Amino acid sequence: MPNKQEQPVKSTSLLTPLLVIAAIVIISYKSCYTPAQPTVATNSSGESIVLPPGYPEPYQAYIACHSFIRQYLDNPRSADFPSMPSSFQANAVPQDTSYRVTGYVEHENKFGATIKTNWYMRIQYIGGDVQDPKSWVVLRVNFD
Repeated sequence: MPNKQEQPVKSTSLLTPLLVIAAIVIISYKSCYTPAQPTVATNSSGESIVLPPGYPEPYQAYIACHSFIRQYLDNPRSADFPSMPSSFQANAVPQDTSYRVTGYVEHENKFGATIKTNWYMRIQYIGGDVQDPKSWVVLRVNFD
């Protein structure tokens, strides 16, 4: 009988594709993962400050003010709040998780005339969903 040399079974035949797949998964994960960036806001002195994790962003405080401002209007459904960031100012007060927010609203008065009213609100975040008005408390409100 001719002497046949037995060829060793290649154990790398399955290992190579698994290593390639693992490398692709790791590279994909690392390229998609971006660490959370800290939220930076302005305080009442005009200084930039880093807000604590979970602290609402300035725009969220501005949006929260809308439902409270509507309560003071003769025709709340007519309220038109500008959406441009330059149309409002929200200064963070991290010591008590509040914001000092100023802006304006165009609305109809009791005679049906459209008027523009400036407002100021100090609003405090008390926890929960930032889009839910029950997560906020009005500390002060003024109209010009």
